[in-house]
Amino acid sequence: MIFRRSDAEGVNFLTLDNGKGLRLVVCDQGASIYAVYFNDRIMVATPFSRTTFLEDRTKYWGQTVGPLCLRYKKGRYKVGSFVYHMTPNERGNTLHSSSLNWGKMHFDAKVELGNEYSDAIFSLKTEVHPYQGVSCEIEVVYRVYEKENKFEILYHVTPNHPAFLNPTNHTYWSLGEENILDCKLKLGACHRLRYDKDMLPKKRWKKCKKIFDFSKGKKIGQDIEDPKLQDSTNHGYDHFFFLQDKKVVLESADVRLIAETDREGVQIYTNNYASTDLRLLGKNGAKEVRYNAVTLEFADDCRAVHQPIYLPESPYKAKTSYTFETK
Repeated sequence: MIFRRSDAEGVNFLTLDNGKGLRLVVCDQGASIYAVYFNDRIMVATPFSRTTFLEDRTKYWGQTVGPLCLRYKKGRYKVGSFVYHMTPNERGNTLHSSSLNWGKMHFDAKVELGNEYSDAIFSLKTEVHPYQGVSCEIEVVYRVYEKENKFEILYHVTPNHPAFLNPTNHTYWSLGEENILDCKLKLGACHRLRYDKDMLPKKRWKKCKKIFDFSKGKKIGQDIEDPKLQDSTNHGYDHFFFLQDKKVVLESADVRLIAETDREGVQIYTNNYASTDLRLLGKNGAKEVRYNAVTLEFADDCRAVHQPIYLPESPYKAKTSYTFETK
């Protein structure tokens, strides 16, 4: 394994290169993924400027999003008799934990090199106001394998008191393409969450029919102009799918990404609100455009009544793997 370290704005960027085609660049702000290369091609949409990557407050570039991903009504949720109040940041509600989001926090970092795989390990102990969220110890591990083009994200989160925990990673996958409309997405899901006008999940789920059916694999752009995805709420996909086989496959013309998880499902978001002023890493610093990438936010059901309660003696653990293949 080839390991390199660099810094920008006081933040460490760690590169793990298996010499077989996979190169992963992560950083200690937000335990984030900055870049993923496969056969020397950039696989993710990420800002050309590292300063922009670190300071942008409008997006979640490769961040570890937690403690609670996705949306909560008025930033309020209840664990037992204890009520938490997160600061609203989207139409009076909270998205990705708002100001408590781990993605802008500074983690301690270390690298452990091995023969089978090598780990970039990020750790953080959070202390927040008891009415705002959970205090916990967080460990995020990026594991890069030596003999296959595969890396894993492992989470281990120990709360100080009973808590909901539902972190995810918010990387924008492009597979080296200028947009992902011709990329093929396959996921085995019979059901998805339903949403209200503020994109808050409703109590009952809905079957994946027609435009939401990716069970046999189809191009992301095939139905993206459907009126159901282009109304006052939606401008593309931004939906949670319950996974049956715990696997998602994303394919371009020449690259296949196989993502496998132990979480309940995945939020598919097709970068529906791009900034045309932002230059991205790769292809001569091309600018960001709508539908240039898709997130695979692996997580559990975000409806509070369905979430397990984690305890100091029963911490949150999760693992997701990403394997790259040449077609």
